[in-house]
Amino acid sequence: MSQIAALYRQARTRVVALTADLSVEQQAQMVPATPLWNVREVVAHVAGVCADILNGRLDGRGTEPWTQRQVEERADMAMAQLHAEWATSAQGLEQVFDKVGDERVNPRVLADVWCHEQDLRSVLQVPGGWDDGSAAYFVARQREHYDELFIQHGVRIDVSQVGRLGTADGEPNLQIGASEFLRGVLGRRSEHQLLQWPWRGLDDPWPLIEGLLIFGIAERDILDSH
Repeated sequence: MSQIAALYRQARTRVVALTADLSVEQQAQMVPATPLWNVREVVAHVAGVCADILNGRLDGRGTEPWTQRQVEERADMAMAQLHAEWATSAQGLEQVFDKVGDERVNPRVLADVWCHEQDLRSVLQVPGGWDDGSAAYFVARQREHYDELFIQHGVRIDVSQVGRLGTADGEPNLQIGASEFLRGVLGRRSEHQLLQWPWRGLDDPWPLIEGLLIFGIAERDILDSH
């Protein structure tokens, strides 16, 4: 099995276990840093992403209308039904991953599931899956992009499970875990939290931070359960 298929399966299995026995009230809890989705709707989204990729419904992928359609199409599905649909779609998607190989699969599909898993754990206050390797896998797959960005800024970042990014020589301007790094990149940290990362040797890290962000910043501090 390809690495991305294995990591995706593990993350999906954890999300299903996490959300299998939730009360109606727990399923209705709102999840920060999402488009006003509750717990059940986050699961609907990740199940929908899997189905859409497998079935080639990729017009507008990654946009809010694309993701919102996934949630709306599953508005009447119970959690168990979402789990069942996701299991069926994931079996097919993982086979595609294995067939084409890691290098031809966009790692964002894994980052999306892992990040939403952590969103759910933060709300439900159930730790798990933090250092499963998904974040390190994503950062390593994006190494060329991050090297280019950090070299432009003349900085050196040491990311756990990945290594040095940016210019090779000198003391690092930041030492950070891959999971914390990815949570910030994917919009799960506020401006205050991003500036509180242990930066060194930079008068103002904000221009660099802005270049890292994929989904902007969180409106308020998000505290993960891990």
